Amino acid sequence: MSTDLTAAPSREPVLCFAADNLDLAGVAVHAPRKPVDKVIKGLKLHG
Repeated sequence: MSTDLTAAPSREPVLCFAADNLDLAGVAVHAPRKPVDKVIKGLKLHG
């Protein structure tokens, strides 16, 4: 799977900011549930 992230209209507003000035808002994971549950077990999911 490949996506040109600079071409997506929803990403246009953030292109004017340096990457160092952007806060990470979330992470998406696409995989079967059991392996993902094992990986994220014990992580603080909400702060």
